[in-house]
Amino acid sequence: MEKLRVQLIMEVLGKPQDYVHEVIEDLRKELEHEAGVNLISFNIGEPKEIKESPEFFTGFLDVEIEVEKAETLFAMCFKYMPAHVDLIYPERINFSNVEVAELLNFLTTKLHGYDEVARMLQLENEKFARELQSLRNTETKD
Repeated sequence: MEKLRVQLIMEVLGKPQDYVHEVIEDLRKELEHEAGVNLISFNIGEPKEIKESPEFFTGFLDVEIEVEKAETLFAMCFKYMPAHVDLIYPERINFSNVEVAELLNFLTTKLHGYDEVARMLQLENEKFARELQSLRNTETKD
């Protein structure tokens, strides 16, 4: 398969403004050293205050990268959670059934991992809710 050229836009939200800028810079540096990724260009959108949430800032990192494997791109999407992905080149991609199966297995493995975490958090949340209700019931009896 030929190399994929992709644009990714990653947004960062937080406070203070300097911290958001620092996280964006760290993302850029991390991408420069990402295995199987060639960082072609980047643009940093300086953090700006969010009108609806004063004191919070949002900025972005817009990158153009080149990857040799579709699996690398999928992994990056899970790792960096870009707000936007645009496949620039090639216009058409041909995958063998083995390549599609590998990508689907990668995807389902990641989804199962996230589902497991979500279920554990849900169980913990339910446990804490029961404990809180028990404490409230004890307080009302006193």
